[in-house]
Amino acid sequence: MFKARGFPKQARLTKRVEFIKVKVGAASHTGSLVIIDQKATRRGHCRLGITVSRKFGNAVLRNRFKRTVREVFRTMDWRSKSFDFHIRPRAKAREAKTNEIRDELNTLLGPLIDVT
Repeated sequence: MFKARGFPKQARLTKRVEFIKVKVGAASHTGSLVIIDQKATRRGHCRLGITVSRKFGNAVLRNRFKRTVREVFRTMDWRSKSFDFHIRPRAKAREAKTNEIRDELNTLLGPLIDVT
């Protein structure tokens, strides 16, 4: 689905309406660093939306968080899965190292790969 380092538009939530649809009636998974809203769809592929407000920190911190989330999402095996995800950081994620964020995302998203 993804090029080696790409993140195509079809793999993203891009419109406000799409984010709202994920929020309404979604399953929510909360960790110490992130909040994940997840909703099953019939698209045949997974999509990701990331929201990081300015309260989180400066542009460097916000972009680092988004890069980390996209990288984890890209490296997971989403074949034959059909979910929309909305991922938001919690305050603790500001001081967290990239590996800690990656580990938590793998912990929260990992069981969804096993769902058939």
